[in-house]
Amino acid sequence: MPRPNGEGGEIKDVEGLVGTYLKAINSDDYLFTRTDETTYNVVDYGQPGLGMPAFGLANGGPLNNQQINAVVVFVRSWDSRIVVEEEAGSAAALAPGEIPDYEKHVAPLLKRRCIACHREGSAKNNYVMSSYQSVMTSGDHAPNVVGGDLNSNLIRMINREKIEAGGPMRPPRRWRRRR
Repeated sequence: MPRPNGEGGEIKDVEGLVGTYLKAINSDDYLFTRTDETTYNVVDYGQPGLGMPAFGLANGGPLNNQQINAVVVFVRSWDSRIVVEEEAGSAAALAPGEIPDYEKHVAPLLKRRCIACHREGSAKNNYVMSSYQSVMTSGDHAPNVVGGDLNSNLIRMINREKIEAGGPMRPPRRWRRRR
């Protein structure tokens, strides 16, 4: 029987499909080759040939668009390229007088906080934050970061200013305070 965390498994209780083995969808083989839109459509329309009913309201299922999007985010959270949870001690503290190093001080922070939205294939405003080069040169409004400039697009968006580059940046739900 398929498992709740996308591990795949053998179908044992769907007539006509008993004994069929479903591949894991929490694997890199699935996640690296499927877009969020593809996963959304699979949930919305189902896969009747594989025993999966449609879950979208418009297709006779119980889920509205927002709920299907939540499923897509959950499935995408299995992607090994994305670090969602904060890892204790992963970004080195800056010693007094020390000059920040991209790999040591900045990259771990971007990996924890930014890559989920600003990655290849899902980059907001074409801004990719997976390498120093992409942070410094990508995006519709590049350069978004200018060394030593506290008025750079990225700083202003993090500070929730509305600017031409599309700010304010909306933090993921897990960072927002409940009111």
